[in-house]
Amino acid sequence: MAQKREVSPLGASRFERPYTPPSHTAPTSPTTMPNRKMFSRTTHVNSPSGASTAESVFSERPTTSTAQTSVSNSPIDAIAQFPHKDQSANITRGNHSAAPSTMNVVDTDEWFSRFRSDQDLSDTNTDLCPDRATLAAAYNIPIYASDGTAMPFGQLYHPATATHQRQLIVFVRHFYCGACQAYLKALADSITMSDYFSIPVPTSIIVIGCGSPNLIPFYKAVTGCPFPIFAEPSRQLFKRLGMVLSLNIGSERPEYMKDISPAAWAAGQVATIRKGLKARQMSNAQRKVEMQKLQEAEAEAAKIEKEQQEDDSMRTTRGGAVESPLSLRRRDIIKGGNPLQIGGEFLFEEGEVVWCHRMRNYRNHAEVKVIRKILELDE
Repeated sequence: MAQKREVSPLGASRFERPYTPPSHTAPTSPTTMPNRKMFSRTTHVNSPSGASTAESVFSERPTTSTAQTSVSNSPIDAIAQFPHKDQSANITRGNHSAAPSTMNVVDTDEWFSRFRSDQDLSDTNTDLCPDRATLAAAYNIPIYASDGTAMPFGQLYHPATATHQRQLIVFVRHFYCGACQAYLKALADSITMSDYFSIPVPTSIIVIGCGSPNLIPFYKAVTGCPFPIFAEPSRQLFKRLGMVLSLNIGSERPEYMKDISPAAWAAGQVATIRKGLKARQMSNAQRKVEMQKLQEAEAEAAKIEKEQQEDDSMRTTRGGAVESPLSLRRRDIIKGGNPLQIGGEFLFEEGEVVWCHRMRNYRNHAEVKVIRKILELDE
């Protein structure tokens, strides 16, 4: 067995030197209870002098450094950096306060209150729009042109058959309603042809009433409406889209009727019917004269075949007399539509309703300025 060597032959190795631990004298201090300030987090900052600084999570004064640091994962630091709006500038935790924050936090309610204070913006709020199931149920309800030809309602707004990307469909009351007539006049005066073709998103404007289709020429002549007009006498379409019957005349006079009092409005409807009947009587007198001439012509040339045509704007009688579009037959008085039915306005885009307004009373169409806003003609 080899003899234990005390010293290496080549001299004392550093691994063979005896280890002497350094002596430390711990300072004596009175016994105290630990507190939160004792638990500090040391952050090494690359300062020019190479020294390190210590920053406590709960320190009263923050340590400022120009060196690049990483984002802390401590939730306490996050709260201290971004104080809640209801807390004071000095956030206190126990007996220790965080540094005052210089960030200007904007209250959410305060931000949106700026928009709620705009009365005009609230006017453009939409009613509950029909969903896809409702539109699917209303798609095949027939609507009629002035010549009596029918087409499904969905053909107006379906992307495959629609003329434009958007459609504003205005549902009016019966064809003798003076309020709806005034509304269409105001709408046509406000949205001129130049305005119509300057709408940012190409939009069709369409009118649908609940009267008889053969009254459409009369309605166009009375209102001067340049937009296409259809009729839906069954009122199934009105019901499907949520428009109801009402007896409410409305307590406020809308802007489009600012010059029409309720008395003048009621009298105007009666005057319109009387004027139509009078135009019909004048047409009958002219027809008698033409009938006499026709009989004379038939006696001379009995083999001549006579053809009769009826047009949307000019209806030709058997005697050749041309009837005015403002003329009314007596039986047409009851074909204007249900006087209790109220309408509304619906904006379709890509086959879906994106905005709508249902009337609450007889004089509650969406104001023309609102229509101009939703069509993006006005800001």
